This record gives sequence, C-alpha cells and structure tokens, in this order.
Amino acid sequence: MDFGIQTIQSLLSGYKAKKFKPSEVVTEHLKNISERDKKLNAFLQVLPEKSLAQAKKLDEKINQVSAAIVKLQVLTEHFELTAT
Repeated sequence: MDFGIQTIQSLLSGYKAKKFKPSEVVTEHLKNISERDKKLNAFLQVLPEKSLAQAKKLDEKINQVSAAIVKLQVLTEHFELTAT
C-alpha cells in the first residue's frame, strides 16, 4: 500500500476505519527511506527497530480503545442517553 504524503487527519481516519495500522504505515515509510536515501542521503540516522516497536505499541493501543468502545456500546445499548 502506498501511503504517500497524507495529512495527520487522513491517517487518523484510516486508523479509525481500520483501513491500515500504524505499523503498516511505518513499515512502508521505512521501506521508502531505505530505497531512496542511498541516492538522496537525506537522513543522518534512521532507527527502524525503535520506530516499528513504537508503531506496534500504537497498534495495540488502538485495538484496546476499539474494544473498549464496542464494550461501552454493548453496555449502553438499552439505555437512552441524553446530553444537557
């Protein structure tokens, strides 16, 4: 999948819709850096292991939040909620 240049909002929307995960975005960007930086020499340091580890932690947090939202929806499905 080509993530190209995206806004933070479009990335967040994609995560929310489960179109892709943070680890997939990071993996793709690391691949692009690896392929292109040999010619461009634009990065002083790239930390692929650390970047991917942080992205996988975000994957898990997103899964936990999604599960909590579903649980909340199930628990409140028979209640009428109003805001005042």
